Amino acid sequence: MHKKRQNHRKALHRLDGKISHIVQDMHKKSALFLCKSYNNIFLPKLDYHECTKLTRKSRSSMATLAHCCFHDRLTMKAEQFHSTSIHEIEEDYTSKTCSSCGNLKDDLGSAKVYSCIKCSSVFDRDFNAAKNIMLKYICEHLMASGESSISSALSTENGRLARKHHGA
Repeated sequence: MHKKRQNHRKALHRLDGKISHIVQDMHKKSALFLCKSYNNIFLPKLDYHECTKLTRKSRSSMATLAHCCFHDRLTMKAEQFHSTSIHEIEEDYTSKTCSSCGNLKDDLGSAKVYSCIKCSSVFDRDFNAAKNIMLKYICEHLMASGESSISSALSTENGRLARKHHGA
């Protein structure tokens, strides 16, 4: 019985190593792709004290994916690409807020689709949150830079993106 348990432990250790290498490879490839493709990359600020509210399985999955390690790797890679900037944005209410009208939906729960009762917009939950994160950045950028309008800030940002993709 002892030998069998020892073999199981070795197998488990090998699997942990494989998973770790796969995650590292995913981090490297994702960081390179993002830095080559975009001038501005938006990352959520994760509060790990809030993670205590998650289930054990969710916490384990988050630990396996090593968000902090990815954040560090992406930051280092962005420093190599001088035209790429990392922006940390608070995620508060980005899934629960309609990205079209701003209505707050408190009962979203784990729904994969966001349906707004106010303006009838329907979005994938993650798309809606990503759009709201971008809108948060634009609003913060407006206040910090003193831009006179959102369209002015957007045209400035779109110009940067166009130059990046067309090699200018």
